Amino acid sequence: VFFTNASMCDGIPECYDRQDECGVGCPNESHFCQSHLSCHKDQITQVWERKGLLFLRKREYCNGLPKKSPGCPSGFDETNCTGRYYCDTSVKKGFSIDLAFLCDGVLDCDDGTDELKSSCNETRFYCQNGKPLSVARERVENGIKDCSDGSDECPMNSKKKSVFSSPFEMIGSSVFRVILWIMGGFSLIGNIAVFTITILKIKAAKSESLKFAFLWLIVNLSVSDSLMGIYILSVSALGTKFSGKYCYYDAEWRSSQSCSAIGSLAVVSTEVSAFTMAIMATIRLLSVYFPLKMTHIRHVSYFVPIVCAWCFGILLGTLPLANYRSGYFVKSAWYPNYFYSRQEIAKADMEQLANRITQFSNYSSNTDWFGVKKTISHAFQELNIKGEFGYFGETSVCLPRLFVKVGDAAWEYSTFIIVLNFCLFMFMASCYIGLYQRSRSVAKVGKNKSKRLLRTVSLMVMSNFCCWIPICIMAFVSLAGVKLDNIVYVVCAGVLLPINSVLNPLIYSDIAISFVRKLL
Repeated sequence: VFFTNASMCDGIPECYDRQDECGVGCPNESHFCQSHLSCHKDQITQVWERKGLLFLRKREYCNGLPKKSPGCPSGFDETNCTGRYYCDTSVKKGFSIDLAFLCDGVLDCDDGTDELKSSCNETRFYCQNGKPLSVARERVENGIKDCSDGSDECPMNSKKKSVFSSPFEMIGSSVFRVILWIMGGFSLIGNIAVFTITILKIKAAKSESLKFAFLWLIVNLSVSDSLMGIYILSVSALGTKFSGKYCYYDAEWRSSQSCSAIGSLAVVSTEVSAFTMAIMATIRLLSVYFPLKMTHIRHVSYFVPIVCAWCFGILLGTLPLANYRSGYFVKSAWYPNYFYSRQEIAKADMEQLANRITQFSNYSSNTDWFGVKKTISHAFQELNIKGEFGYFGETSVCLPRLFVKVGDAAWEYSTFIIVLNFCLFMFMASCYIGLYQRSRSVAKVGKNKSKRLLRTVSLMVMSNFCCWIPICIMAFVSLAGVKLDNIVYVVCAGVLLPINSVLNPLIYSDIAISFVRKLL
């Protein structure tokens, strides 16, 4: 007598007479017990077939491949199997797959019923282009594009958003989009108009040195502020281009040179305008204290300062565009990988990864940012660092990082800009207050004229105060370590900063001042 260990009621007959599966009360007994014993003959090894005791250990029962034997029901060995999913197909009757393969993103059934949305939607996300068919729900919005079209990072029910953007809009707020279009249009058209009219006035004022100087400064102010108009309209136009699908292009856009270029344009516009207004305030003050000398002001007295203003403003705006070995302005890298749960990797994490590679390999490189990238690229040659998120790449609208904390990337640079503009505002405010005080002390200035001058000066100071002081204060608060709400950044950087470019040419032009005086 021969004995063997057999597992009862597992759906696999191991005893020749099927006593481990049939007639012993197994819940799935009917799946082959009703078939004649002869249907199983070819499942017996040649050795044991003569003895008639054991079935073949290939265990071909309930493997998803229906057995065909003459005189036996089709698929008798695959019916009522436990732990199996039965495909709804007429091609292979009784074809089934293991439950482990159900909803795994791979079509195992001929008809694809194992990957139907109705069955798998809770655990699988279906790619829009079907390449691959689906990915696990836990991989949705993890910063890595598992779907070839990136739709897993931009699902319809996404709640992911940043300071300015929403999942589907580069500028999330529809109200803010309208405001930007209006400000951009007024800024560009208004500054072009002021530029054109002032150029015509310059031709007629060549004999009046002081008037010529003011008009020349207004021309430069209108040019610098028109750059802000170009920036605003560019962002608005790109927002329209990406509308409804922004999350597909977010990383690519924020790490692009185009984003950095228009962000640089905003800084150049802001700084040149601030310097120009400071020069205008200085000349106005000097013209009150030294009226005779300023009547015949030389061209070099205002040409040199305005050229320096443009040079310094362009320098400040373009410094973040350079590719420094230290990676000073880099905050993070766009690095698709399989060991982080995201694609946007902080600079500190990239440096730590490079250190680990150096420790566990013979490869070594420089410790600067270039060396870090080279080390990682050498270790993982199948992966590519697609880009870097620099000084202007933190937000979708490419604004500079005004609100930083000590230790953040390029925090010294941001602090320098804020302190510089704060000092320029205080200087301008002092000049205009001194101008008003001096004008009042002049006997020839009448009471009504003094009041009009006070209102004009107040308008100039208050317009700059409302635009710059809130930004400076919030920047100092952030620098102290206080976390600011996103709406603060939106209002300060997105509204107050660019709106100054709309008001400046109007306030500082003779046309606007005359108009304001008539109103007041």
